[in-house]
Amino acid sequence: MFNDSFTQKLRRQLNQPLNQKNILVKLFLPILFFISFIIYLEAKRRRRNGYLKINDIDIHSKINDIQIICIGNILLGGTGKSPIVQKIAELFMNRNYVVAIASRGIGDNIKTVYVDNKQHLNKNYLSDENREHFEKLLLHCKSNQKFYILQNPNRLESLKYFCQQKNNLDDKTTNYVLLLDDGLQHFKCPRDINICAWDPNLLLQSPLFTIPIGPYREGFGKRNFENLLASFDFRLWSRTSFGNLNEYTRIVKNCIHTFNLNNNRSDIITCSETIFYEIIGNNSLNQIDLKNINSSSNNISIVTGIANPERFVQEIKQFFPHKNFHHYSLGDHGSLSKKAIDFINNSEVLVLTLKDYFRWCQHLDFVFAIKNKMTILCSIDVSFYNLNFEKEDILTKLIKFKR
Repeated sequence: MFNDSFTQKLRRQLNQPLNQKNILVKLFLPILFFISFIIYLEAKRRRRNGYLKINDIDIHSKINDIQIICIGNILLGGTGKSPIVQKIAELFMNRNYVVAIASRGIGDNIKTVYVDNKQHLNKNYLSDENREHFEKLLLHCKSNQKFYILQNPNRLESLKYFCQQKNNLDDKTTNYVLLLDDGLQHFKCPRDINICAWDPNLLLQSPLFTIPIGPYREGFGKRNFENLLASFDFRLWSRTSFGNLNEYTRIVKNCIHTFNLNNNRSDIITCSETIFYEIIGNNSLNQIDLKNINSSSNNISIVTGIANPERFVQEIKQFFPHKNFHHYSLGDHGSLSKKAIDFINNSEVLVLTLKDYFRWCQHLDFVFAIKNKMTILCSIDVSFYNLNFEKEDILTKLIKFKR
């Protein structure tokens, strides 16, 4: 059983090749192309003007010791960017860096709030994505470490705040890194490195145009996409499973050839692994092993509010063989509807992403619906490989990177 939202149907239309779009879209193609071209021109103007330089801001002398790395995408969600941000943050924490993730927040909960692992009374004000960042880094960090989640539509203000915290710590032996989550289109914040996540399958199949023709925020035609693909410091091809690494690498190499790119050390493939959690106490996480879960139910219900949920659903099915699956999709960053609540109430075993859980956990009807119900939460852990199927030490590349 599959219940699809309007936004998810719309997203699928954006992904479809031009000759496979529905008749209504084809009727309005001239108008849609015109809108797409206008959006492209504005995006091109902003990219031509470039990103703000560190020397152009009044605090430039205070941030020379902070490495600023932007991780984003051109696609409208669904490239697995969030797990990449979390993994890179964890890798820096392993080297005893003070890490900050700066993000604008998405959805109804876009309030300016700065949270760290020592002072986190305001964590309920974090958006779903940022709350997931916080909880996963909290599980990872050592007792003497400190990290920050900085939620502000203006990432430059988050950078200034992080500089202030750095000066307050006054520890000259500590290294600092600021990760700009989804900041490739935010030109008013400086950065040292730009990482762009790409989906090679969509690049080869979907229309290479900005919305509302294709699923992209920038770009208009193959030649322009060739320039975009070559313009960022690292291309992260996201994502596949380890078992599918050979086939996925072949697709990536095909993509590199199709878009006339140089096959170089900036191309990195992300492999994913699904991690399962339960909620304990005050919405805190506890990692669990599915082998220790006993359920006599033959029915698994999945509710998603993410982009491209089909891949997530297929992955979950592999962990629960011989079960009946029921899926309700709300679209990317979707809010709970009455139908969704009814669906949850009628479920026996419920599977959600962490991001969706933290978006809905303040919703009283949702809290009541999952009470005393087996609820399994899922997130993604990633590892990095080069095009020769070798594990990639992305952290060393980032630390040593020079343009």
